[in-house]
Amino acid sequence: MTPLWVIALFLSLTETVVGVGVIQTRGNIQLILTIFVVAFPALVALVFFAIIWRKPYHLYAPTDFGSMDFAAYIEAMRGSHLGRDTLFQEISNAVAASLRSDQTVTEVMASLGKEARPEVKIGLEAALGRTANRTVERVRSVGFLAIDTRPLLGVAGNVRYFPYSAEEEVSSLLDAIWLGLGEKADVPAFSYGSEWILRDSVSGRRFQDIGRRWARRTRGEAYDKRPLREVGIEPGMTLEAVPAVHGSRGSGAA
Repeated sequence: MTPLWVIALFLSLTETVVGVGVIQTRGNIQLILTIFVVAFPALVALVFFAIIWRKPYHLYAPTDFGSMDFAAYIEAMRGSHLGRDTLFQEISNAVAASLRSDQTVTEVMASLGKEARPEVKIGLEAALGRTANRTVERVRSVGFLAIDTRPLLGVAGNVRYFPYSAEEEVSSLLDAIWLGLGEKADVPAFSYGSEWILRDSVSGRRFQDIGRRWARRTRGEAYDKRPLREVGIEPGMTLEAVPAVHGSRGSGAA
């Protein structure tokens, strides 16, 4: 039993009961029930199409996703996309905590012997801090993509880091980015290319020829199955989510 069946059964039962009421009544009550019988399906249809346009994944049960793992389905519905966009922050915190810890400083100072002066400790702490920053930046440049949604969402946007895999499919990355936008962003599902696109923050290149719309138009396929490297998306890039048409969204709009 999926949400679609629930909606259909609810609508059918309501129309049947109220239809009987129309036949059994007279006068103003009959007029009101008749108006309801006509208007109610139209209202349900409007809400239904709004859900299809904005939040289509709410209309499907886990079994409708084929071989997808049920846990993955639940996580996707929560918009976390398996927590992949928090991995970089966790790595950064671990590197900083390890290199800048008191234990590390103490061990290095001990290796220098009793001759080490207090000012050496200050310089050592600064050097370890710089090393931690370089290490984190190196990790980002070889294994992550930065996705900046502020150009699209304004103050509601942020920068998130997604693990990079050269063989990941384009549609998979776009789905993860869209899920990360959040429900308050008011960006329709399957709207890449019409509502928003990605732009390389360094070169300014706009990735227009990717995504589901491109795949349907040029290949007759439902998904863009090309690997990221094939379309020019490389590790270390900062990709900005921007309106598909310049000026189509107001500054700061969510």
